[in-house]
Amino acid sequence: WAQWRLGSLDWRCRLTEEGLFSELKGCGELAMKLPAFAFDGEKSTKISLSGNVLRVSYQGWTCVYETNGRIFDVGQVCCNRNGRYRVFEARGKDALEVRVTIKKERR
Repeated sequence: WAQWRLGSLDWRCRLTEEGLFSELKGCGELAMKLPAFAFDGEKSTKISLSGNVLRVSYQGWTCVYETNGRIFDVGQVCCNRNGRYRVFEARGKDALEVRVTIKKERR
């Protein structure tokens, strides 16, 4: 685990072969931004959101964000040299967990 503390906010992250696990603990409403790759300049991804699971499919791979809270589309777009991203946010109260996995799609 890697751990950071800022005031009453505690953030822990762990990277394993299964994925990236993040835990955010504090008082009240908590949120964590989730970038969803949307466009590489030529091809778009397939993005689907259902409650606490966000899926991004791209060229035979799927990135899955799962949380113990809820995920919301915040209606923002950001870009870098790799492409365009849609911004989502995981939200929870007092404790928020997010797991990110990337898997090869089965045909």
